[in-house]
Amino acid sequence: MAGRASLAFSLKYGTGDLIAQHISSDTNGAVDRTRASYFFAFGGYYGVVNYSVFWLLSRSPFPTTPWAKALFSALFDGGVHVPLSFYPQFYVLAACILEPTSLWP
Repeated sequence: MAGRASLAFSLKYGTGDLIAQHISSDTNGAVDRTRASYFFAFGGYYGVVNYSVFWLLSRSPFPTTPWAKALFSALFDGGVHVPLSFYPQFYVLAACILEPTSLWP
C-alpha cells in the first residue's frame, strides 16, 4: 500500500510541476527535466511519509467512532502534519535543489 501511495504522490507532484512549467514557460514549452525529476522523486518519498502518518492515525485508539476519527485526522493533517512535516521537508529540498549553497557557507 505504501508503494501505491508513493506512486500516486510521485505522479501528482511531477504532473503538477510539468503543468506549472508549461503554463509559466517563456521558452515555447521547454521543460526543465531536472526540476521535474526532483518533483517526481519528492512525491515518491513523501507518499511513503504521508501513508505512514495516516496508517498510524487509523490504528490509534483515540477517537473511537469513525466520524470522530475522520475529523481528528483532518484536523491533525491541517494543523500538525502539513505545517510541521510537509512544508519543512519540501522547502529544504527546494532550497537544496535551487540554491544548494544557501544552506551552508
